[in-house]
Amino acid sequence: NAARMSYTLRLSPGAPRYFKHASFAGLCESAFETQSVTLVEAAGDGCVVVSCRVDGGPSFAFARLRRGACEHVAHVHRFEGQDVRFSVRGGEVELRGVVEHLFHEDASEDDDESDGESDSEGLKGYGSDSSWGSDVEESREVTTTATAGRSNADEKSEEEARRNAVATSTWRGVDDIRATMNWWDADGARDDLAYHIQNPGARRSSRSEKVPQFAWTGSLRPSKTTPKRSYPSGLMPPDYAVSGWPDEEFASRYQSTVEVKPHSARDAMRAACSLARHVMDCVAWAIEPGVTTEYLDRICHAVTVGNGAYPSPLNYMGFPKSCCTSVNEVVCHGVPDGRPLKKGDIVNLDITVRLNGYHGDLNETYLVGTYTDASRDAKRLMESAERALKKSIDFCRPGRRFRDIGEIIATEADKAGFASVKDFCGHGIGTLFHCAPNIPHYARNKAVGVMKEGMTFTIEPMFNASKSHKVLHWPDGWTAVTTDGALSAQYEHTLLITSDGVEVLTARTPKSRPFIM
Repeated sequence: NAARMSYTLRLSPGAPRYFKHASFAGLCESAFETQSVTLVEAAGDGCVVVSCRVDGGPSFAFARLRRGACEHVAHVHRFEGQDVRFSVRGGEVELRGVVEHLFHEDASEDDDESDGESDSEGLKGYGSDSSWGSDVEESREVTTTATAGRSNADEKSEEEARRNAVATSTWRGVDDIRATMNWWDADGARDDLAYHIQNPGARRSSRSEKVPQFAWTGSLRPSKTTPKRSYPSGLMPPDYAVSGWPDEEFASRYQSTVEVKPHSARDAMRAACSLARHVMDCVAWAIEPGVTTEYLDRICHAVTVGNGAYPSPLNYMGFPKSCCTSVNEVVCHGVPDGRPLKKGDIVNLDITVRLNGYHGDLNETYLVGTYTDASRDAKRLMESAERALKKSIDFCRPGRRFRDIGEIIATEADKAGFASVKDFCGHGIGTLFHCAPNIPHYARNKAVGVMKEGMTFTIEPMFNASKSHKVLHWPDGWTAVTTDGALSAQYEHTLLITSDGVEVLTARTPKSRPFIM
């Protein structure tokens, strides 16, 4: 009794489009979800504004696009049981998403004939058969967000700076891109706060005003977060940046065959990993008590796109942010949100960038605030996980088996009395975010293959401060937590096998923040 279909709406100035939930006359529960907005044609050099009205309320702008600067926005918003009108000014856009209907048990075919009529072509429920009043915008934008104070000259200057960074690998820091940080925030982001809701591995996600129900395993709780951020054109984004699903990755032959990269690809990997390290250092130095992980994500996004790269996690299988921030009992894939960090917390930053079509991936765990004796256990956990990574890297060279890495990591975990997580593993990386080989972090694993010069992959051990290696997922579908609320720490590098050993592509530099201050 359920139906789901994709839609594409072309919006033109003066011709609003509608989804009218009420037109189904109680026959079904309906949901209308927007997923992306793409610029088709701009009337001039100005901003193209896409607006929305819900249940006849005030109009608000939910996407702004500009030719040559921001021509596509991945924007997920779900309307359940609400009438919605969309309009645009300044040009034409395409709005894409899905419509879902859950039909009631007693609905009959005869009922369809008396269903509310629409004068619009296409799906029933769209039309303009009644007026909702003026199209004058009542924008929720505040003066510091979106395009406020942003001129064509600003955009051209920023575009040139991005190109120069990519061409020279001279990476721009937070101070260099600070003026642009507001450019990529969703319109009304400061007011549009909600909880991300998704089943693990599901194609569909939503945002909810209600606190999700869950048997929390520790003291940490989710907080509301802002919508997905936009990005400028010209970044060579992956397929999932628009679709939310990595079809190219899943269909690749490199899911079963380990790629041996030519020298040109190795150099491209070095550049991507150099930027990933730079972004990590920029974000890590912002860690302090009172700072939210939402703000850390904002820095990550701005520095990444400000250097001409795409933040790889953004919209990967629907992930809503540009990096993962995993606090305390969160093992991995934590969704950045509005919870302020506290002194004594530990936070893992998992950062990946896609530069010129190649991904660079690393993660590191940091202590929030300065060290005290109260953080002794956290320090021991962090040092043990880092030591396991170092020993694993020292093992790598041509001819070594991938499966033996798990033995090294498990031995280190057992020695310290910790549990090495089995649910996640290291992975191959290159033009694909994840591919062969798989690198399990536990003993007696079945990983196949040996290392060869030109292979690139990650090792990323996760240690739980308990005897249990198991994890549970929060209702956001991403945040994996320990089953008993114990702390968890993780470290990761991207590696390149050389003729006589291994090169750590994401190696720390003298500018890197200490894990413990």
